[in-house]
Amino acid sequence: QTKWFSYISVAIYALTSALALVYSYAVQRDTFFVGYNKAKGHVVSAGSRTKSGEDTYRLTLTTRPIRGRQDPPVFNSKPVELKQSFASWFHEDGEFASAKFSADVESAIDALLAKKSE
Repeated sequence: QTKWFSYISVAIYALTSALALVYSYAVQRDTFFVGYNKAKGHVVSAGSRTKSGEDTYRLTLTTRPIRGRQDPPVFNSKPVELKQSFASWFHEDGEFASAKFSADVESAIDALLAKKSE
């Protein structure tokens, strides 16, 4: 009796998995964070990527106005890219150097927010 229910469930699972895969490649791309600040009218997004054969990690921070807002964006929407080698964010024993990573990300965020004043 449950055979048809199983067939339908597996078909729905395969379809939703395929749609999620297409969405991640076509829409999200390298973005892993999107934050909305409705009070100030902007969206902040962060993305990361690496290239095959390189040990460089690229972190890209971007701001843009929320769609449909008539007022000007809070910040300039030119992205800020932070490029570092993996070795600079890890100790020799392989442990993650969170203080160094946090300092680098904080300086990139400061650079992104400072673009408005230019």
